[in-house]
Formats: sequence, C-alpha cells, structure tokens
Amino acid sequence: MRRLTSAGRLALASTGLLLVGLVWGTVAVVRGLLGDWDFADDALVPVDSEPHVVSVATDRPTYVWISETTARRCTVAEDDGTDLALAEADLPHHLPSGLLGPGWIATDSFTASSSPVTVTCFNRTPSDLRVAIAADPGTPALALVRRQVVPLLLVGVGLVGLVASAVLRLRARRDGPSTA
Repeated sequence: MRRLTSAGRLALASTGLLLVGLVWGTVAVVRGLLGDWDFADDALVPVDSEPHVVSVATDRPTYVWISETTARRCTVAEDDGTDLALAEADLPHHLPSGLLGPGWIATDSFTASSSPVTVTCFNRTPSDLRVAIAADPGTPALALVRRQVVPLLLVGVGLVGLVASAVLRLRARRDGPSTA
C-alpha cells in the first residue's frame, strides 16, 4: 500500500473543504430564497374583520406581512386589550413570489410585551385574503456571514489548498523521487 504524501494529504483536505463549502453555499442559497422568516401555524390571519389570536415573539419586532394582492388594514392588541401601535416597517422586507404563492411585503411592525396578541384585519369587501404575522429572524449581519462569508471562505481555502498541492507535486516530480 502506498503512503499518502504531504501533497496528497493537502489535496484531500482541500477537496473536503471545497465540497463542504459548496454544499453549505447551496443550502444557504435555497434557504435565502425561502427566507429565514418563521411563519407560525397560527400566523396566517384572514382579512375578515374578526379578531384572531396569534403567538408572537416578545424579544424582537414582529411584522405584518401582506400579499402583493392584498389591500388591508389591521389592528393588533395585547392580551389585556391594549392596542399596540403599528409602525411602518423599518426595513424593506420582501419575499418574492414562487413556492409560497404571491410575493409578501412587510408593511408594519410592532413589538409585543406579551404573547399571544389579537390581530384583526379589515377589508372593504369580504374575501379570502390573508395577512401573515412573523417575527424578525435575527441579525442580518449574522445571516450574511452564515450565508455568504463562511461558504466563500471554505471554497477559497479549498481552492488555495488544491493549487498548493499541485505546486508541491510538480516540485516533487521536478526534483525526483524522495529518498525518505
């Protein structure tokens, strides 16, 4: 059995890093297309002028998402009946149309001090339209590192390792067989 040279070990490790980076990057792209937004089971609220109880996060902003085809106005109240102020969404959050149907746009945000809350959405005419209630998935900078920087770093280190391995093999061939 032939022993693996240092160039062979470097090539093997580099190929592993390259493959891990490619798989990680592919998964990150797919997750990015779906978004990291966590739409809970009770998050889709009918636009029917009736109150609906929705569980929400209390440690970060929660957004009111509307379908690109929805015309609506919603109110949100705490468990004790206190109305929450809806602010215009601070960031342009948008989920494109595709797997989840028509695109969704975050229009308003609120921060609840308790969960669940009561959401009531109104429309001029009765319809089967719905809005979605979901909390912010977390720090965008952290998502950027997780989705792009880490996979690119793994792929980059893998490629550099493969080039270094090739250089070591060429140098070994040029210098002749090793005596060790």
